[in-house]
Amino acid sequence: MNQAVLEKTSKPAPPPVKHHLCFRLVDLQNNPIRDRRYTLEWTDVGALAPSRREGTSGADGRTIKITTQGQVAVSLAIAPPVGGQCRPVGQSVQSKPDNKLHVVTVRLTFNATVTTAPQSRNHCETLTLRQGKQRVKYVINNVLTVRNGGEDHPTYLTNLPYLIVDVATLEVLHGGQSAGEPAKFFGSRTQVSTVEVPVDGVSEVGIVLGAAAHGGAENWRRNARSLVMYRVVPEAEGLTAVIIKEVSGVPSDSPIEHLICTDGEGRQRTAVLNGKVWAAITRSYSMADIRTWIGGNLTLPKQGGNLSSWYQVARPSLRQIDWAEQHGKISAQQAAHYREALASSSSAQTTELPLRMQLAWSELLEPFYSGQIVNIPAPTRKHSQGGEIIIAPLDLTLKLQVGFCDNAGEFTETPQADVIAKNHPYIYMMLLSACAEAGVSFVEISGMWRPMLGSYLHKLGDALDIVAVDAVNDQLEKFNFKNSRVSSNALAKRFSTLLYEHRYANSAQHIYKFDEYPHGSDGRHWNHLHITCMSRKPLDERDMAGYIAPHEIGSLTPPPVFPEMDHRGVERPWLVR
Repeated sequence: MNQAVLEKTSKPAPPPVKHHLCFRLVDLQNNPIRDRRYTLEWTDVGALAPSRREGTSGADGRTIKITTQGQVAVSLAIAPPVGGQCRPVGQSVQSKPDNKLHVVTVRLTFNATVTTAPQSRNHCETLTLRQGKQRVKYVINNVLTVRNGGEDHPTYLTNLPYLIVDVATLEVLHGGQSAGEPAKFFGSRTQVSTVEVPVDGVSEVGIVLGAAAHGGAENWRRNARSLVMYRVVPEAEGLTAVIIKEVSGVPSDSPIEHLICTDGEGRQRTAVLNGKVWAAITRSYSMADIRTWIGGNLTLPKQGGNLSSWYQVARPSLRQIDWAEQHGKISAQQAAHYREALASSSSAQTTELPLRMQLAWSELLEPFYSGQIVNIPAPTRKHSQGGEIIIAPLDLTLKLQVGFCDNAGEFTETPQADVIAKNHPYIYMMLLSACAEAGVSFVEISGMWRPMLGSYLHKLGDALDIVAVDAVNDQLEKFNFKNSRVSSNALAKRFSTLLYEHRYANSAQHIYKFDEYPHGSDGRHWNHLHITCMSRKPLDERDMAGYIAPHEIGSLTPPPVFPEMDHRGVERPWLVR
């Protein structure tokens, strides 16, 4: 019996449970610190000698993920920016079990560079270590469906951008992997959430949501009082969760400062997200913004592919002539000649007076951002009365369907002119460029910024829904994006291609069920073309003030007339020449 007891007690102990750890090196703005040499060192449970791993931080600032035998202390040492020995950060971190977040953020209080650290080989930055003793997480329980056009439609918050921010310093505690990029909510149709974010030592935490997080730090930092929302003082230990309930209905009369507050105490706080908050977090662009930011001209490719900043039309319409005279593009005497030629029955005489002019983006975008809506068909309607936006220099009419912005009007009480101003300029620049190049003179629009319907792209103001396209002088019927194949209509195909290939296009989100492009259409895009812009992309050089196309440098003479007289009819066979 004693022998049996001895054999039982001499069985080896079970191996220690595996734990994991990874460090992420960031600067004070939460930008990843890449290409920095580091050393990780720890001693596994039961081991006599320490384990050691060396490497260089990746593009996301992360070290390798290590696995330890048991929960042990792991030390990190990093090298100065220009070389030398790795120096310890002065604090070790416990490795984490499988069910815990294993990434620990290491933030440099002083990010030494070659310039700031001439004593580089002996210099060691001061680091702030957040290992997650205090954590914050935001959860949104969203509205499942909303009524629009007499039908129930789903609404989604997955992939909605966000930033977690230190309220006092406006330091970004958690964002996307690249510098300045927001993170994105993940989850289901009914509920989305952020990750759990380590906030050790932060006195108050807030979140920047949606278009505000997507747009750029200068805007939300300038308006931090209203855009850093749902602020909480984290609990001294553990997870503090903020549960936000999205609600539909008429917006509250409460001031925005009250609506973006949280209620409750302890580990779970509550808040409300309604239409008034959606409107507050989505920027409205003004003509002052456009003039300051987008200082260049419309540029179009000529025959051979060279860009030109001269917009040219062989047979200008009366409204093009009138606009050119009113804006100083031509003199009164020249305008009279154009009108005389237009009135003449001789087409040969008309082609001898092509209209050439440079069109500033501020001139083309002004109707969108100064509320120029005409021919309103339903003026007594409470919201979304419809109408037309006239882009006179392009002889272009943009028809707004009655009800095109019902969602925004009903849930935010935003007038239709202000809804138009919440769409990003890039989406309109895409549209106008495609119309100018394809010879389109009519576009019908059914949707733009809408905060509580469909995907996050419309909520950001990055998307536009188009239902019809036409050219006044073409040989084809108006094309309706409704169960009709784009390939069957030359104008629609060219127009769609130009939008898909535009420099600001988010081509992966160019969706129409009956086009020829790859997309994961869910079947709801059978009656409109959905286009999306990449609003985070920097302004292209050609759209900046002072841009001159390379082949036009040194020449102030307008190039030959575009497009009819330079034999581009092959590319636009639908136009009458």
